[in-house]
Amino acid sequence: MVIMWSRREIKVIFLIVFITLSPSLLTLAYSQTLIHSGIGPVRWWWGGMTSPPSLPISISVNNSVPVATVTLHGEQLNLYITNITGGNVSIQVSCETNDSILTLNQITDYNARFVYPTETPSSNNDQDFNVTVIWEGENATITIDYFFIMAIHIDGNVIWTSPEYELVYTSGIHLLVGGLVVLIVCMTYIRRRWGPLQY
Repeated sequence: MVIMWSRREIKVIFLIVFITLSPSLLTLAYSQTLIHSGIGPVRWWWGGMTSPPSLPISISVNNSVPVATVTLHGEQLNLYITNITGGNVSIQVSCETNDSILTLNQITDYNARFVYPTETPSSNNDQDFNVTVIWEGENATITIDYFFIMAIHIDGNVIWTSPEYELVYTSGIHLLVGGLVVLIVCMTYIRRRWGPLQY
């Protein structure tokens, strides 16, 4: 005995399959568009790199050393001049893309925080920053503290998902399971109501 599906049954079953499974398959297909690959997203790194490598940094000037420069390396410089002792000095800060980003003439105190560039970095574009202290007739020492924000990209085949990926993918799985259950129930009902054709 061979059980065959009638043409009518086949049409109804295809319709049921389409209605019950297409929402889940479309949802799962959409979830795949939320998976990305390539260069990874920006990751923030906070730190300090100096020459010489020490924090905080003390810079002294006098008649023998009228100009002293310290080079810092990073992306967004956050600079603090925490102390000036001995007398007034002039301070100049420059970088590779700007010859003069800060000029302080003959100061004895400076407690403000200096940030350059002011925009939050979004790409790996680090550079050298030069902090130059100029003698103004009095022996002086300044103390600076600082940190950098570095935007680091991960090279290579990195895969990451959009925030809504998990919700969309889970919804697709739930719809698929529900659709399969409905499909099985409908097929069972059709066979019991119409009965199989026997040849």
